[in-house]
Amino acid sequence: MSENLERYLDYGSISVSGFLLQHFAELGMNPSELVIFLELVLARSQGNLFPSAKKLSQATGISENDIYNLLHQLVSKNIISISSTKSGEDEYKFNLLNSKIDKLIDSKTNIKTGNRSQQERNKQNDTVKERKGLFKKIQEEFGRPLSSIELEMINQWIDQDHYSPEIIELALKESVLSQVYSLKYMDRILLNWQHQNIKTAAQVQQANERRQKGIESKHKRKPNQNIPIFKIDNQR
Repeated sequence: MSENLERYLDYGSISVSGFLLQHFAELGMNPSELVIFLELVLARSQGNLFPSAKKLSQATGISENDIYNLLHQLVSKNIISISSTKSGEDEYKFNLLNSKIDKLIDSKTNIKTGNRSQQERNKQNDTVKERKGLFKKIQEEFGRPLSSIELEMINQWIDQDHYSPEIIELALKESVLSQVYSLKYMDRILLNWQHQNIKTAAQVQQANERRQKGIESKHKRKPNQNIPIFKIDNQR
């Protein structure tokens, strides 16, 4: 991964896919609602889970009264929902929109593959579902939407580097266990496994076991030997 790309990711970004921009009307949103939705996504990426109507008004130039109406419409259309965090604070969530996107993608995929053989359609659907499932799992573990650059990086892992979804999920698991929620960290894990020719879950397990045994052996201490002490002046 290039140094420029690493710097770009460090700045942070929001996930605005071309699919959303081209099909937001089919998902039930008008342009004003789309703008507010994107502002909510941006605020969440900056750590603000429940931005005020005043802040949204300042960012968009839309009056606070209209902001309240637009938020109400997004909730009533099942685009966003409001829930409470463990600390009792309110937050906007986007799971409902993700479900709508999944259904719309499925419908369009079925139309596009309508003239293919049943076997090809099944394979295409499985591939689409597997990739969407991978995106969803990473988003859930990271606790945020993926940016368009991050989505492209995952696609490159699969299409160019030929990493299997299984091995990517294992890298995600390692990242979560280390409490590092970053694709750059996952990329280093995948490159390390590639250098070791690790391609399956079983090989990952074996590598982890070898590493654990190495750590344990370093921490083992040799038992102290009991050396008798003699007083020279007592010896005859």
